[in-house]
Amino acid sequence: MPGLTPYFSVIIPTYRSARQLRKTLASLARSVFSDYECLVVIDGPLDESAAIAADFGAQVLTTGVRKGPACARNLGARSAVGDVLVFLDSDVCAAPDTLAKIHASFERDRTLNAVFGSYDDSPPGTGFFSRYRNLMHCYVHRTGRREASTFWAGCGAIQRKVFLGAGGFNEAYRQPSIEDIELGYRLSAAGRSLALDPDISVTHLKEWTFWNMVRTDILQRGIPWTELILRSGKMPNDLNLKLSQRVSIVLVYCMIAMAAGALVDSPRPFLLTLAVLCCLMLGQVRVIPNRRYTGQLAITLCFGLCLLVPLSYQLLPWVPWVTALSCLVPELGERRRKLLPFTDAISTACSAVSSLALLTVLPGHPFIIGFYGFAAAVILINSGFYRFLASRLGWARAVASMPCHMLFHAYSGFSFAVGCLIHLFRSRP
Repeated sequence: MPGLTPYFSVIIPTYRSARQLRKTLASLARSVFSDYECLVVIDGPLDESAAIAADFGAQVLTTGVRKGPACARNLGARSAVGDVLVFLDSDVCAAPDTLAKIHASFERDRTLNAVFGSYDDSPPGTGFFSRYRNLMHCYVHRTGRREASTFWAGCGAIQRKVFLGAGGFNEAYRQPSIEDIELGYRLSAAGRSLALDPDISVTHLKEWTFWNMVRTDILQRGIPWTELILRSGKMPNDLNLKLSQRVSIVLVYCMIAMAAGALVDSPRPFLLTLAVLCCLMLGQVRVIPNRRYTGQLAITLCFGLCLLVPLSYQLLPWVPWVTALSCLVPELGERRRKLLPFTDAISTACSAVSSLALLTVLPGHPFIIGFYGFAAAVILINSGFYRFLASRLGWARAVASMPCHMLFHAYSGFSFAVGCLIHLFRSRP
């Protein structure tokens, strides 16, 4: 290293992630900025991660028993000697210039106390939910305010003296949660200067599943973040808390109310339109990651046999077959490459025919019109995000992500309500 003490101390907490840790350390070894030390903190007893870290010349620490990433990062910070602490998750790969850009941020602004970056827009995960989730995080940070009011430990740096002066991460969070956000709130309240620089990027290696995503958003982020907001009295108009996202939550619950009314007033037309749209969207989604068979064919047949055919009886009996064709054509295109130039056009045409046919069902059903009206409002408010997804995944999968994004707003509202009840219960004398 150029100096007697390194400029950066890179701290990587890890828990049973040896395979991903190797990739993380390998990416760090390719850094064009070399004035750093690396500390790998094993959250729990020593395992094979220790040998991997030693292979890359990293200092190995252990918490002994599992105490959570907050405790592991604090242990690394107390052992670090660098002027600036750089926190990386063990399932991210740094770009060759990640550390150099962090260094440039501190050199450019001498008053800066902390800076954090973002996931990049090229997640390696093959599953739909992995790509959707990581791209959503990327978009949120790219469109966030540069003068930040929080912090992110996936790829974030803090001056060591500032971090230790603030008491580090709150070790009451014994699972991966909002310990970095909570630290950012404390730093911001103390008048520290925090910045978001989306040019500082890392690649997220995690493979998300649907249930893992929902469980994380509700239990590890939504509810504890709500409690933090109520304790601090601070809800900044930024990142996931933007006004547009709060309005989206209200609109999604209006959709739910309209859906309930439609199920009572006109269930068959409503379920037909909903089933067709779901089938069209699921036909574009690779539901099972890292497997050759994606399940698209099975999903299409399931909807066609179990929902579309009975629901369309005496309404629009030809719609299920056009819908199934629009879903099967992309599947055939992937299995028979020679058909690929024509599959997108055929699938789009069939989808358009099915969707336009549904418009003939809507007149005379105010609850159905209200449901899709509120849905259109949610799509309009979040159109920037969907355009971003389309530029990375294509329009078919961007459209397929819309129900997933609406579900995100629905359980975000649910998490806020539960968090309010928990806070109310805990604040009672």
